[in-house]
Amino acid sequence: MPAMTGAQASRGWRWLPAVFLSLCASALMAQQTTTASLSVPAGAELVEGAGNTTVRVTATLPASRAEDTTISLSLGGTAKSSDYEVVQTAAITIRSGWTSGVVNLTLKAVDDGFFEGPETIRIEGAAQGVEVSGVDLAITDNDKAPTLAVDATPQNLQIEEGGAADFVITVKLVGGGLFEEAETFTLSLASNSGIELPGDGAFSPAAPPWQLILPAGKSSAQIQAGFSARQDARTESRKYADMIASASIAGQTYTDSFRLFTLSDAADAQNTPTVFTVRCTPQPNLVGTTMSTCVAHRSGANPGRSVVLTMTAQDPDLVAPDSVELPIVNSGENNSAGKSVEFVVVQQAAGKQLRWNLSSNPPVGGTGNLPANTILNNYAVFVWPETDASFEISQYRLSMSSDDVLTRNEFAFLIVFTTPRPVTIVGSPAVEVVLDSGVVSVPCTASAVSGLITCEYRVQEGDYDYDGRIELRRGAVKFTGWRDRFDTDISGNVAAPLPAMKETHSGVPLIYGGTHAIDLRVSPQSAQEGVGAQTLEIIAQDLVGMSGASDLVIPLTFSDGTATSPDDYRVTGPLTVTIPAGQSEGRTSAVSITAIPDLVNEDRTETLRIEGSKGAMMSPFVRGIDFSIIDSAGVALSVAPTEIAEDGGAQTVEVTAAWGDAEDSVLPLDTEVTLAWSGADGAADYTRTGGDKVTIPANARTGTVEATLTPTDDTLLEDPEAILIEGTAPGRAVTAAELTLTDDEQAPVVTLSVDKNTLTEGGDPVAVTVTATIAATVPRTRPTTVTLDFGGAAIAGTDYTAQWG
Repeated sequence: MPAMTGAQASRGWRWLPAVFLSLCASALMAQQTTTASLSVPAGAELVEGAGNTTVRVTATLPASRAEDTTISLSLGGTAKSSDYEVVQTAAITIRSGWTSGVVNLTLKAVDDGFFEGPETIRIEGAAQGVEVSGVDLAITDNDKAPTLAVDATPQNLQIEEGGAADFVITVKLVGGGLFEEAETFTLSLASNSGIELPGDGAFSPAAPPWQLILPAGKSSAQIQAGFSARQDARTESRKYADMIASASIAGQTYTDSFRLFTLSDAADAQNTPTVFTVRCTPQPNLVGTTMSTCVAHRSGANPGRSVVLTMTAQDPDLVAPDSVELPIVNSGENNSAGKSVEFVVVQQAAGKQLRWNLSSNPPVGGTGNLPANTILNNYAVFVWPETDASFEISQYRLSMSSDDVLTRNEFAFLIVFTTPRPVTIVGSPAVEVVLDSGVVSVPCTASAVSGLITCEYRVQEGDYDYDGRIELRRGAVKFTGWRDRFDTDISGNVAAPLPAMKETHSGVPLIYGGTHAIDLRVSPQSAQEGVGAQTLEIIAQDLVGMSGASDLVIPLTFSDGTATSPDDYRVTGPLTVTIPAGQSEGRTSAVSITAIPDLVNEDRTETLRIEGSKGAMMSPFVRGIDFSIIDSAGVALSVAPTEIAEDGGAQTVEVTAAWGDAEDSVLPLDTEVTLAWSGADGAADYTRTGGDKVTIPANARTGTVEATLTPTDDTLLEDPEAILIEGTAPGRAVTAAELTLTDDEQAPVVTLSVDKNTLTEGGDPVAVTVTATIAATVPRTRPTTVTLDFGGAAIAGTDYTAQWG
């Protein structure tokens, strides 16, 4: 070790032996842990209803190791173990000197009929001396999220102060899957609810919020409650018990609002006000003279005396007369006698609102007068503007029903066109609207007292729409113009086409064109070829209430989808599902389906449709559901080794049967392939023992069998010969394999000789005899042809000419 200088010593330097530094570096490296990373191909996922899925899992090291690295796999993640099945797995081996290894992991997402939301399987690993970084594999649910619908019965419940009522709240799931576990919904008074507790009364058995539990696998649940209204001396407007139901399930928030009841004041004459109004028919809403009959009307409490009402124009310059008296001369009468009034409206009033103030004699308030809570409603009319032929109808507005589900004859939506004055319709009074069931013609009417054309659609027999959207195609408005109702010489147009391009409107309730709205669900939603009969659970749910006093029997049909033929499946069992009397849901597990195996390589999944009736008089209307048929792959044969030698004696080969490629589904039962060996020149070329059948075990990708072949070692000279290994399996296409039999005989030598060895330039043509001699080393089974040609230094055509003869 060299000596330190004084300066180095003063700075605290220390010399360390090189061997010590090397040991420290080695110890540091030993403390660093190697991490293997697991990965799957981009986009890899499990899909419910898609059968078994094989995923290639790759383990990658940052650098190669001196020994093999074996990584055992384990599964976790947000998905429960009941959400998937492990069909086939194995450890990953990264061989020494390599940086990666691969294994096929075959899994099946359980097709359970439950909505579970996004889930992942975490593929983890463990290995000696190596940390393993896992990877996530997504599970895609084939069940859509249901829609929450809540209602209360009796509907439109009215409770007066001092009264009481009981009610039932029903929570139901519309469309989509059910929930795998019991879920709790909270029912609370909405923020805009007008009910004040305890001032307005008391709920029983307790005040909200309430907890309603929807059992696992059920589509609806109910809770009963009641309300007792408190009697008070206050005069109040109506109050509404508006509520909201909410829950957070599988990463989604479900909410729906509903009205429980309306609370109103008791009919107490002491608190009920007297209300006076005026009506004039026809209304003075045109410039010029209108002969009208005006009547005063009283409602509410009887004041017990005669009353003279006077309507006085707020702007007397716009209308004459500026005041009209209407006496109600008898305390027992609700209306005055009709009074004829000749209204004269000036031009300046066109397009304006005419208003008349209403006063009474005796006046309101004070001793001997009308009660202070008497209400005098002013009278107002709109004066139509001058008609304008240049006006064109070019816009519309559409409003929807607030209900979730609609059945036959119920209001669904309204299409409204606005005009400056009342008009009549020119042309076909209709708008064509596209539903899921097809095009419907919505009738339109023009109001005689307002500038509105309204087109109201009510659900008709056989109509249906399930996607929440309707469509108005280009030119859906079929009327072509309008004519002024008061001046029939004036008319105008409708923009053509209207609408100018296709328009889609969302927020449409579910439309069922029958007396009941029935939804079907099925679990599972798929069946795989080759696994035999599979039992289905089919659920029918009545979305608009309970069935009546008798059972509701829903007939079922299985129909072909876009890529499915009747030969692809067989259905057995009674094709009905019954909703018991007084229930909203019925189930059957008596139907079975068999996906029939075939030799056709089809799409991975094909679709058929489970339906019910589409409506008839006094019948339910059923929304069906899709069901998938999963195609099972063909079988591919291979053989190893691919060659055997004629002089090799008894030789063992291994025949492997495999399910197509790595993306094909495996089957959960044994698959037997019968083998046939052919080719070469027949049985004289070889003998075989074993290899009659090969079985792919249940849930496995491959199966193997050994066969012993003993070639016939003859002395014949032959070309390499092929032994074809073919297979058959019920309902499966099988790809053959080929084994080559090589000959051990060497090709004999052919010797050429001529009878003349010399030719003289300029001499006469000379005939030369060529003799070919083949060595007798092997027996020949056919003639041997020798093809001759010239070579050497002499050039054909220049130095000589030749003619074969």
